[in-house]
Amino acid sequence: MEGSYDILHDISCTMRKPITSTYRTSVIRRFWNTLQSINQTDQMLVHLQSFNSLPENYTIPESTKNGVPLFYIPPGSTTPVLSLQHSGSKDSSQSQFAFYWKPILSMDANFWQRWLHMHRIAIILEHDMPVPKHLHTAGSNGRFSTIQCRISHSALTSLLRDWSSFVLVEGYSYVKLIYR
Repeated sequence: MEGSYDILHDISCTMRKPITSTYRTSVIRRFWNTLQSINQTDQMLVHLQSFNSLPENYTIPESTKNGVPLFYIPPGSTTPVLSLQHSGSKDSSQSQFAFYWKPILSMDANFWQRWLHMHRIAIILEHDMPVPKHLHTAGSNGRFSTIQCRISHSALTSLLRDWSSFVLVEGYSYVKLIYR
């Protein structure tokens, strides 16, 4: 690491004195944020590099092969939870498989393209039939009718489930492993 003594001292000194310069505070904060980002990147790279080292990382558990999602996201939450079918399993290969995929799922989906070959699909689903008769008119309670897309959503998730090697999170992430 290279820099002026003052900056290096401010960055590395454990006996902190208040720094009055907002510029210097900003430089130090950016330095630590960059260092933390590099550390997280290295950890993810080591994690992804370990994929081939253990067969449990790429051997899909039987229940997951049969279409049971590995994780689910509870209503009102953004944190993935291991599916109940897998959480009570005594099979260490299943828990190792879930352990490998959890950090990838926890990563921000906007950064997946850095690490994985991925496709983000945005589509408009066809509405269920019949459409409410007075679609653009408020009802007696002042609310408008809602339009559901359950049939097309079900068909899409079924298609993705059949196409993929396994479902990481239903309606969110489908993984296709390509064996060579």
